[in-house]
Amino acid sequence: MITRFRNSAKAIIVEDGRMLFNKLASGKLEDPCDYFYMLPGGGQHPGEALPDALRRECLEELGALVEIGSLVLARDYIGAHHEFAGSDSGFHQVEMMFRCTLRSPIDYSKATDLDGGQCESVWIPIAELARWNIFPAALKTAFDAAGNVVVPVYLGDVN
Repeated sequence: MITRFRNSAKAIIVEDGRMLFNKLASGKLEDPCDYFYMLPGGGQHPGEALPDALRRECLEELGALVEIGSLVLARDYIGAHHEFAGSDSGFHQVEMMFRCTLRSPIDYSKATDLDGGQCESVWIPIAELARWNIFPAALKTAFDAAGNVVVPVYLGDVN
């Protein structure tokens, strides 16, 4: 049974053949060096438009201003269907991913609310996405080398 639902907005920021991801520690006690990577962005507040949520989230996580472009990808994440079902079985998130451009440098001194476990942000070459622990994993095959989306906009219920 779904007990938590939220909409989320994420930023796809591409520069020089690289995509920006937040690096987060997995929190696994047995391997403190285990990391995963997610697009900047997060949950929409009630009464907040998705572009406004994304601007706020990028300020919170990156300390940076972004220009919001077009919606390019969307996914469902129904926790009970994926590898984190033990902790996420009651969680359903609808995630909208927008093409964005940095309008100010990343400045962690201006970041106001990093994600739990967020260490830094990293630029990952698009040609190397398949080698990284990226969520959702569907992003690994969603782009060509120039950063153009090469899959349908709706990715499905994926992690």
